[in-house]
Amino acid sequence: MQWSFHSNLCDTRQICAFFGTRDLRDRENIIGYGGAKIETLGAVKAQIKIDEVKAMTKIYVVPAEYQRIPILIGHPFTEQEHVKTVLWAQEASVIPNNFLGHIMVRGDLTSAELCIESELKDLGGIIPRCVVKTDDNGEAVVPVLNISGKPVNIGKDKGIVRGECCVEGNQRREVNQEPVVEAEVNTEVTGDDKYQLMSLLNEYKDLVARNMKQLGCTTLVEMDIQLEDDQPTYYRPYRMAYSERRKVQEIVEELKDAGIVEDSFSSFASPVLLVKKKSGDVRLCVDYRSLNKKLRQKNEWKAVGKAARK
Repeated sequence: MQWSFHSNLCDTRQICAFFGTRDLRDRENIIGYGGAKIETLGAVKAQIKIDEVKAMTKIYVVPAEYQRIPILIGHPFTEQEHVKTVLWAQEASVIPNNFLGHIMVRGDLTSAELCIESELKDLGGIIPRCVVKTDDNGEAVVPVLNISGKPVNIGKDKGIVRGECCVEGNQRREVNQEPVVEAEVNTEVTGDDKYQLMSLLNEYKDLVARNMKQLGCTTLVEMDIQLEDDQPTYYRPYRMAYSERRKVQEIVEELKDAGIVEDSFSSFASPVLLVKKKSGDVRLCVDYRSLNKKLRQKNEWKAVGKAARK
């Protein structure tokens, strides 16, 4: 992220300071997680650059105790026309419940491959993540899947989804080439059996992951998590010391670089915390308890568990 520098400095007493045109009189009440209202300390205008995309954005400054991360970037940046392309519905339609099909949309980009990553919130999750290609008129076909439990109305010329031009990548899983040594193997096997065990491990040493980039991800299946209702579950971040926040940022960046996690635009949010291992290192954990209470399959899993114990 880069900032365009103007005169004046607005010191937020946070991890970082914002440079830009400031106006401490521009105070508003903003609504955060859980509907809490927070009075801002002022505002600053700055140019933000993310993945080679620049946008002048108005940033509100809040007291440090209300936000434990340096900056949150949302719709004021992502919804600007040049940041992401919006696709609009060609015709008015009603998407019935339990319907799988497609609708026609149009956009400003012609003959372009677009990565569709999120839809407008009021559609209720009917458009999956996908890649579409617009024709010479900027028109394309977008798949729809409505399992919301109710029909969804889509008006003509209504903004349906956001997308960005696809960029070819060549990210591939790293493969371990380092041999496995006896000191790394905790086993009671001895003699010839231990020799055979070490030979077997080194024969398949490429399956031994020594870092996150060597774990790899499957693209053959996607998990479908069904909830009891469509009401988003969100919770404000847990309080952490500065050193803990830095550690969380490092772990998240490592997970992103390895292709294990990616940025999300979901209205669901669960807090994270650090749990210390026996080795003294820490493990990043996500507190999904609130989300787990809404799982539709939880009673089925309990029944399976009881049957297995019998």
